[in-house]
Amino acid sequence: MESEKSTQPLFEWLPPPAYLKWRLARLASRAMLVEIALGFLGGAFIYATLRSVMLALLFLLFATILGIAAKWLIPRTNAGTFRALGEVLEMQAASKRQRVAYRDLSSCVVEHRRHEGVGFALLGLRLSAEYERARKWYEPKALKPVPVGEGEELERVLHILKKKGVDVIYVVARESRFV
Repeated sequence: MESEKSTQPLFEWLPPPAYLKWRLARLASRAMLVEIALGFLGGAFIYATLRSVMLALLFLLFATILGIAAKWLIPRTNAGTFRALGEVLEMQAASKRQRVAYRDLSSCVVEHRRHEGVGFALLGLRLSAEYERARKWYEPKALKPVPVGEGEELERVLHILKKKGVDVIYVVARESRFV
């Protein structure tokens, strides 16, 4: 019965779309440029070997379409899931899962960000000094910022953290300048 309670999430959330666009916009642009460059190289190779302008242009068109699809799809991918469980905070990404007990967190720095007029918050979780001294070599040294949407979602997450004894520190909002 006790283990059932600990696996039920107190709250579960996904990264806000504004965070995904902010974080992945440069990656998407680079992917598009690489795809188009490969299209030019492939088209040149096809023309040099087969002397077919039509095949070269079709290859270039195909690579350009793939590049535009990458530019459009990469910022819209789901980067992961976050769960506030009974005793741990769980971060599940595509390739790995990270769990941190609330007792191992000393503070949470809340940094408000805006991207294209949409706000979100980044929670910078700091590990306690006791955890740092006792941690094993395979346990995390630092945690990546946790993105949370503004409003009720942020308030629920902060309420859970405060209830579990984590200090919450607020930082001034910043506007994202790149893309």
